[in-house]
Amino acid sequence: MKHFLTLLLLLSAAGLAAQFGVHGYYQTQQTPDWNATLTTVLSGKQNVDFLERGYRFGVDYWSKPIEDLRITVTPGISVARSTSELTNEAALQPAPVDFSLLQIGLNLPINVYPFDLYGDCDCPTWSQSEPFLKKGFFFQVMPAVYHNTYRARFVGAGEAAGASNQNVNFALGAGAGLDIGFSDLITLSPTVRYVQHFGKQWTNLPFLLAQNEPATQEFRSDLRAWEFGMRLGIRLDY
Repeated sequence: MKHFLTLLLLLSAAGLAAQFGVHGYYQTQQTPDWNATLTTVLSGKQNVDFLERGYRFGVDYWSKPIEDLRITVTPGISVARSTSELTNEAALQPAPVDFSLLQIGLNLPINVYPFDLYGDCDCPTWSQSEPFLKKGFFFQVMPAVYHNTYRARFVGAGEAAGASNQNVNFALGAGAGLDIGFSDLITLSPTVRYVQHFGKQWTNLPFLLAQNEPATQEFRSDLRAWEFGMRLGIRLDY
């Protein structure tokens, strides 16, 4: 964890010294294995929507690694959080359980501009006199790695209690977006993408809802997310 946080700080500092950006995304999510596990605990209930919504914010910096091709990368860091509240009515003392997932990620979005692949644009913005879609439209692929913190806070016998665990997982995203250059300094890039997370792992997840304490077990699930958001790019070296 210590080395992971050090890497985040170094990447953040690098971003501040370059052509940087900030971004925010709304997420709609599915966790099929966790949903099925929790539905089993919640007898009589179907289609548990667990962690179905979330938000992600971050900072990044822009670079163009191949001089003669319009392929850009914006490595960055992000923080995402999603929550759910569930109640097991079959428990001896039913009480809400607040679940939360905090994800700190290293992201590497790679943008390819298919209509201007051999263009000579050497900046994250483009002239407003240029064809709109030709210069601005891009496809995106995004490999990423996330450090996850899983928390559950529940109330039993009048006392608040909780449990947590952590793990690291990889993810891969794909989508499309559009650069909208308002000036030589500012670019807005609305983007939509699908992200598949592999190997999320929550310790004792169904037993937390059942409010008992068995031997430690790991419950794995992929997480599928649609992300809808915006990047604000700022070029300081113009």
